[in-house]
Amino acid sequence: MGNLGLVLASACLVEILYLLEYPDYKIHVHQALRGGDGVAIIGHTSGSHIPPEIEKEEILVWTADISDSLILSWRIYSNTEYARRS
Repeated sequence: MGNLGLVLASACLVEILYLLEYPDYKIHVHQALRGGDGVAIIGHTSGSHIPPEIEKEEILVWTADISDSLILSWRIYSNTEYARRS
């Protein structure tokens, strides 16, 4: 499988475990953007590990760098102080 395969398998396992722990987790997309080799999604979540009173105020930006239909990097940015402390 190689190192990349192990990294991808580990990332998938983490996502699966998160979704099992937070089955109501949803991403609410406000806007999706694409440019060059990247994409960005602006939105908010519900049902996550974030306390609901913070989650309802939080706007998130997810960015990804794409190559050959694969995600090379994935980042999440938040506008809340709660996320900066986490």
